[in-house]
Amino acid sequence: MLTSLLVLISCVAPITGAEVKKFDFSDLPPAVKTVRLTDFFTEIQRESAVPIRFLRADLSLANLAGQTSFFPTETIVRYSVTSDVELENLLAHELGHVFLHVKGLSMDVRTSGLNDEFLNAIRDDISSAVEDYLIVKIMLKRGFRPQLVWENLANNLLNPQYIPPNIVAGDGFQRFAGLRLFCVLNQRGLFGNEVTITREQLEKAAIALQPNIVQHERNYQADVGTLDCNDAQSCFVKTKKLRDAVGFPSVTVRNPKTGIFE
Repeated sequence: MLTSLLVLISCVAPITGAEVKKFDFSDLPPAVKTVRLTDFFTEIQRESAVPIRFLRADLSLANLAGQTSFFPTETIVRYSVTSDVELENLLAHELGHVFLHVKGLSMDVRTSGLNDEFLNAIRDDISSAVEDYLIVKIMLKRGFRPQLVWENLANNLLNPQYIPPNIVAGDGFQRFAGLRLFCVLNQRGLFGNEVTITREQLEKAAIALQPNIVQHERNYQADVGTLDCNDAQSCFVKTKKLRDAVGFPSVTVRNPKTGIFE
C-alpha cells in the first residue's frame, strides 16, 4: 500500500503488469535504433560480461518508465513508453545505468534490518541519485535528449495524484519527497534554458503539498551540493553524504575500496 502511495510522486514509476518475451537490441523498432543509440549499445555490450536483453512492459501508473536489473547471466532492461523518440531516450537512460555498472561507477546500496517497503524506496532513490545525474551528462555529451525523460519526472512532481493527509504529514514521507525534489532540481541545473519547467514551479508544487518538503530539499542542497562525481570513490562519498543528509542510517553504501557497507 505504501509503495503505491510513493509512486504517486515518483520520479519514474516502477514497472508493473504483464511482460512479453525477452528480446535483443536488434529486435527493437527500427525508428528507435538510431546511429547514436546503436553505437552506445554496441560500446556497452562489448564491455559487458553478459548479454543485454530487453522487455516491453505494460504500465498501470505511468506512460514513460524504465528499469534495469543485473543478473549473473544477463542484464535486463524493461521499459514502457508511448513514442519512438521517447523510447530512444528512455533506453539511452537505462543503458546509461549499464554503462556506469561496467565502468565500476554504479552504487551498491542496501538496507539493514527488516525488508521495509518505505526504506527500500529510500534506498533506491539514494542509490540512483548520483547515477541519474551522471547519466544526464553522458546523454547530453552523446547527443541524446535527456530533457524528455526529465520533463516526465518534473511533471509528475508538478501534478501529484492524491496522497492521504496522514501520509503527507509524516516526517519520513517529507524527507523522501524532499529527496525526489532535490534529485530533479540537481538535474535541472544541467539543462539551462533547454527546459521550460522552473525551480520556482517545482518548489511551489511541493509547498502546496507540504512546505517542509522544500525545506528538506534545501537542507540536502546545503549538505551535499551538486550530485556530480568523477570516480568510484568520489561517487561513494557523494552517495554516503546524501544518505546522511536524508537521515536514514539503516541504508548503507558499499565502499569500493574496502568492500564494506558503511
